[in-house]
Order: sequence, then structure tokens, then C-alpha cells
Amino acid sequence: MDKIRQMIMEKNAARRTLVEKLNDRILPNITKDLNARSRNLNYVIHKGPNNTIEIQGTTKELKTWRHTVDLDNTSCSCQRWQITGLPCTHALCLINALRNRNVEDYVHEYYSVAMFKKVYKGVVHPMIDRSQWPKVEIGFKLWPPAFKRSAGRPRTRRLKGAEEGGKGTHRQMQCKRCGQFGHMMKTCNETVYDSDAPPPTAAKPKRSKGKKSKPASTVSTQQSQVGGSTASAAIAPSSPAANTRRYLYLFALLL
Repeated sequence: MDKIRQMIMEKNAARRTLVEKLNDRILPNITKDLNARSRNLNYVIHKGPNNTIEIQGTTKELKTWRHTVDLDNTSCSCQRWQITGLPCTHALCLINALRNRNVEDYVHEYYSVAMFKKVYKGVVHPMIDRSQWPKVEIGFKLWPPAFKRSAGRPRTRRLKGAEEGGKGTHRQMQCKRCGQFGHMMKTCNETVYDSDAPPPTAAKPKRSKGKKSKPASTVSTQQSQVGGSTASAAIAPSSPAANTRRYLYLFALLL
């Protein structure tokens, strides 16, 4: 409860600082939203008496619709103006079509800067501890809600909050390979010096986006083999039988 009191005190102080910078009649975010919805309203207007009109348009399915708008009573047949307090697109189309009319005059007081100041006018003073809380007599005894025992064995230990040093309900993932938090063993890429640990997951190779070139190494290899065989045949020495036949032929010619 004391933490909630501190949050309310800080929020009220921040809102009061913001109110001092506002000089308009309506809140800036409401004015910005109304101006955005006032653009490109291509509706057909049929004016009536006492600031009443019939407004007509067509949906995306080419279906014709019609609504009636009354500016004096701030009402529209679509009921959006009466529910939200902000002029609907039908009323905005009429207000922009008339002269000397301001959209802010047709916005409910709930969205005014004056009402915003009243909401955060209250002050929550700083306190030392809960002993300084104001005591209020509400006129009746407030009992805790009826407790209904759930099925199963009851819990013996109380769940501690974050302020008491307890862990949250969300458990952080821990890797079974390296022992670090934030990832699983399947996606672990950390260096582990244990020889019995499984190897890390290899990274996927990146695919090249260039065009595939034709394999020219096969042709060059075949040419080199043919050229090598020819050269080896020319360089290889003759056998002894061929030399003997050559000598006998020369000896026959001399005779």
C-alpha cells in the first residue's frame, strides 16, 4: 500500500507540472484527433431548420447510408456523439461546412483543461512510514473475502515478492551445456572447455546471390591430360629391340 501511495504522489506531481504548460481550452491530444478525423469527409449535406441537417454517404460496398445531426442539442443519429462526448464525423462535416464555427465549442467539458486540473488538484504529502497515514472511519467493518480452500496439498512456504528478495513467477531459461542464462543448449554457441561436452552448433553458411559459373576445370584437365600424354610419348626412349633392328638395316645397306 505504501508503494501505491508513492506512485500516486509522483503521478499527481507530474500531471500538475504538465497542466501549467497547457493554455488551450481542450486537451491537445483531443484537438489533434478531431483535426485528423475532419479531413477528406466527402459527404452530401442537406440542410434543415435550426442547425439540423441530413448527411448522406456511400460505404465501400456501395451501400448508401443517411444520418441526421442536430448541432443545438449536440446529437447525431449514429449515437456516437452522445456516448463519447466528441463530435462524430457527421457532425465534423457539418461544423467545417458552416462559417464562424469552432469544433472546441461542441466538445464535452470532460475533455477540457479545466477538468484536467480539477482531477489532479489533490496533493499527497510525503510520509515517513505508515504510522502517519490518516485514519478514516468508514462506518462499517471491512472483512477479508471468504477463503475457499483449493484442492491438493496446501503450500507451506509463502511466495516472496520482488521487494523481499524473492524471485518472480517468470523463470529465466538456463543452458544445460554452458550453464548461462538466456538461451537453450540447442542454440548455444559459447566456448566450453569441458572435453566431454557436445560441440557447439555450427553456423549456417551464407548463400551467395551471384550467378553460377560454368565448370571449366574439367575441360582444362582433359586438355592437360592429352597434352601430357603426347609429350610423354615424344620424350619416352626407344626400346633395345628397336635399336637392334636399326643396326641390322644399316649393316645390310653397307654390303
